[in-house]
Amino acid sequence: MIMQLEDPRYFEIVPRLGEHYIEIHSNNGMSTIWFYPMGKEGDQSKFIHTEFDWAWIDEAVQCNEQVCKLFYPSRLSGKNGPRRIWYTTHSGGAGHWLKLWADEMGWRHIKMSTHQNQLLPEGYLTAMTKGYVGMQGVRYIEGEWVDLEDVFFDYTHYQQWESGYDFVVKTVAFCDPAMKNDYTAIVVMQVTDAEKYIIRAIKRVKGLSVVQHADLLKKVNEEWKPHVFQIETNGQGHPIWDYAHRNGVPNLGQKITKEDKETRALAWQAVWENKHIWFATGQLDEKQIVQEICAFPNAQHDDVVDAISGCYELLRGGAGKQTLIAGGNPMAWR
Repeated sequence: MIMQLEDPRYFEIVPRLGEHYIEIHSNNGMSTIWFYPMGKEGDQSKFIHTEFDWAWIDEAVQCNEQVCKLFYPSRLSGKNGPRRIWYTTHSGGAGHWLKLWADEMGWRHIKMSTHQNQLLPEGYLTAMTKGYVGMQGVRYIEGEWVDLEDVFFDYTHYQQWESGYDFVVKTVAFCDPAMKNDYTAIVVMQVTDAEKYIIRAIKRVKGLSVVQHADLLKKVNEEWKPHVFQIETNGQGHPIWDYAHRNGVPNLGQKITKEDKETRALAWQAVWENKHIWFATGQLDEKQIVQEICAFPNAQHDDVVDAISGCYELLRGGAGKQTLIAGGNPMAWR
């Protein structure tokens, strides 16, 4: 926000974090900047009774489509001049709802390559250039709206966790369910105080019924006692969650995913690139699973990648109590 000040010496920012806004006091009045989440359905309840002169929505491709479209244009009052709304984002796929909506509305699109940002450290740009290649580079460095066609994960960055002493900050589990002839995947992941992400268990089974899903979820819950345990409930996942929640897994949470699998996997691609993701060793099918991960998004199966994405998102949400783990306890691959 840019404000004209009669006396620039008088300028004060008053944070009011409990109310999600800050006040800016100057000699020619007061302005208020509000901060709202827009990532999931229901977030509109935070701002539904408020009007704004200007709005800035950051990381717009990660926002909820319904919430964004409700915000525009009804929440902009235009009391102090023309109404303006800005969206900033990395470039999603060509078929992303935001791209289609921007084309439909005829909005002005300003593209900026990451290399044009002269304030970024040189090492950051070097790492970005190395990590985002092919179509990923076109999208995330050059800023073009393109779909990703190449693979995400370099096989040479695959690492085995064998032994040692690590303080586990948080343990999570995530289930990507499937019915009939497709694979269900459950991943258990831990993060340490040194920011190692250790994949401790992968359960992968084909053709489970609702009851069999619940039995497997209960077994994982009892064995690993995760701080957070979620199941994706898009489509077929909801009846599985409902039955499991009522039959032995009361702490099981629901996750409705809005982003495509590629966008979700990008969240942990840099962590893989920096060799901070580890696999517990001694498993017969470990290399086969890793080969499938490294063939994503062109592999025949993407259930394990999706479950890892779910785990990583949960681990970014904060820390729990610390637990010391020692030795190379093998994962339970099924």
